[in-house]
Amino acid sequence: MPSNTQNLKNIGLKATPPPGADIAQFRLTPAGTHGGSDIHADGCDWAGVCYLSPDGAEDGGTAFFRHRATGLERFPDATERQQLIAEGVVDAEGPEDIRAFYRYFGAEGRDRGRWEQTFAIPHRYNRAAFYDAKLFHAIDSLRGFEGGLGPRLTQVFFFNVVESSAEVPR
Repeated sequence: MPSNTQNLKNIGLKATPPPGADIAQFRLTPAGTHGGSDIHADGCDWAGVCYLSPDGAEDGGTAFFRHRATGLERFPDATERQQLIAEGVVDAEGPEDIRAFYRYFGAEGRDRGRWEQTFAIPHRYNRAAFYDAKLFHAIDSLRGFEGGLGPRLTQVFFFNVVESSAEVPR
């Protein structure tokens, strides 16, 4: 049976950190906050979270959403961005004006009434979940983290996957 390294070699992919970012970091999120942003998409290919708080909270997992106004479940691709500009939904200079789209969806992400939750990954101690970082997502909720559990502790991961003709080191 091939090792995981062998599997990576077979498909010719390697992970790299996003420009100007670390590939992993620990995050403490106190109850009553959203860790700096609520519903959002990340600016890389893949994201992951390892839940490090003890079990006992009602929520604290990761929820995924559909934007009600546009029907989008992930950050729009170039064609979808052009359509959003043409429909007057986003004020941008063109589909390559990525910052305008992050501003638009960032503002929309502060109001959960503008979104429909599609599914969630429940919080379980030591569970790691990896997902398409372009999917709109947020902390499910922090119910249960108010009392003795303290803040939600996670290790988060952000990386891009690139094709590589070079062999992945062992």
